[in-house]
Amino acid sequence: MLAPRQRLKSPGRFRAALRGVRLHSCAWFMVLALPRREGEATRAFQAGFVVSKKVDKRAVVRNRIKRQLRHALRQLLQQEESASGWLGRWHTWVVLVKPACPPWTYAQLFAELAKQTTR
Repeated sequence: MLAPRQRLKSPGRFRAALRGVRLHSCAWFMVLALPRREGEATRAFQAGFVVSKKVDKRAVVRNRIKRQLRHALRQLLQQEESASGWLGRWHTWVVLVKPACPPWTYAQLFAELAKQTTR
């Protein structure tokens, strides 16, 4: 799981990130991000997840999807700590799960998120 300080909770930051740059899109989700600006104070990386009722009516399923995304992103952040790459360019991510997403395995989800980090 992501640390509480890494979770995006502020509605204003969510809105700003939703207007941000579209980094990645696949059959399951879309990643939007806010880039770091020149001279901006180093702000901790934060991530938010949006899983609407269009994905599944049951809250249990939507929460499971969010937990899987948080866990996969945490693993990627741990790998990133040793190699400063994509994390230095972005300070906020929002992952939007698409309504017509096909079922996925954790390995597929992790691979899709990892593709984004290699950009």
